[in-house]
Amino acid sequence: MASTCSPGSPESLYWRRLGRRYELLGLASWIVATVAVVVFVAVLIAARSLLAPAVLLVPLACGMVLAGRWCDRNSRDAWDFAFWSLHAEVRQ
Repeated sequence: MASTCSPGSPESLYWRRLGRRYELLGLASWIVATVAVVVFVAVLIAARSLLAPAVLLVPLACGMVLAGRWCDRNSRDAWDFAFWSLHAEVRQ
């Protein structure tokens, strides 16, 4: 793909937008994981009769933490690609 590599280039803009999306998805997954843990602890403290259904929150929280880490890594990669595409013209 031939790109002009200016700050408004389509390639750089694509990677920057993708980086922002991954940042937002990562933030959302961290929030869901935190809420799942808080609800699980609240159930442990308040209503031990609901412990069996609350145990399902533990795998949910673990999955959301893994998803958050994946999104964070992809966000950093996308920002690296955006930076690279902005400066690719200088190297040529």
